[in-house]
Amino acid sequence: MSGNNLKVTFKGNIQAAIGALQEDCVIVDQAERAGDGGMPGLVQLEEKCMDLCTLLKEFVDQQSEMLFARSELQSLLASSALSEEARRIWMADQLAFYKVWIANVGLQLAGLKETCTLKISSKELLLLLRLLKDMELVEQGSLKQMLTFVCTSFRTVNQEHLSYESLRKKYSDMDRNSILKVRKLLTNMSERLSAYY
Repeated sequence: MSGNNLKVTFKGNIQAAIGALQEDCVIVDQAERAGDGGMPGLVQLEEKCMDLCTLLKEFVDQQSEMLFARSELQSLLASSALSEEARRIWMADQLAFYKVWIANVGLQLAGLKETCTLKISSKELLLLLRLLKDMELVEQGSLKQMLTFVCTSFRTVNQEHLSYESLRKKYSDMDRNSILKVRKLLTNMSERLSAYY
């Protein structure tokens, strides 16, 4: 079995790496059933599992370094005489850091679950989400929850993994091409709806 058959690539995304390893198990199993000899594939799979362990260790090390650096910063600023306004800004910054850190770790370590593949681009998906929000079909202030749900529940034909940070940055970026595609999609949906009654 050729090493080129295995799909797993590690780009810092733990969930995507686990998903790719699951697919590779299927490839090795299919090779064994077809009589192609699964042993070379099994060796490669073991190596890729070790790569995942390395990725997990790097992830934990990186998160620990971030927390240690933040702790050093807190120690320095805690012993400094700060005005009430500077202290308020500092506290807000600290809380914002921890909220983002916890969300990012949660996204990486959340249990891998099957995601639904959408046949639209991430920009088109974001435009539909924006319409839901603008039409007040989604509660105000819940953009983060909405994007987190999308990241853990969906993928697109072109993107195996949707990143919260990437979606957040693209959320307000509406291009003409995506608007036209979504308009056509909504028109088609309206026509389909008419056929229901």
